[in-house]
Amino acid sequence: MLCVAVLHLVPDAEDPEGIVAQFRDRMCAGSYLLLSQFASDSDPEAMAELRAVAAGTPVETYFRPRSQILRFFNGLELIEPGLADVQEWRQDTATAPTRLRIAGAVGRKP
Repeated sequence: MLCVAVLHLVPDAEDPEGIVAQFRDRMCAGSYLLLSQFASDSDPEAMAELRAVAAGTPVETYFRPRSQILRFFNGLELIEPGLADVQEWRQDTATAPTRLRIAGAVGRKP
């Protein structure tokens, strides 16, 4: 199941954890969940800039702490490197540092 660049558009009031849980609970054993989410440990100025760009549009952006992002993977076995900045997933490629941090992980249903 892929939840890439999706959950940062879902407000907490819509229960993003519950939405993911409904899909995760229906996954077959051996299935994988790949998920990414804007992390709240991003640069505060960059977060404010992104929110300003989206102000007045139907697309608001929500940042979540890593502890909350990890809960999307309840009941799954995280694959190395676990929850990490997505820019760090491929160590063999050089990436420029970013001010907006996107945390992501892959989890396997036992």
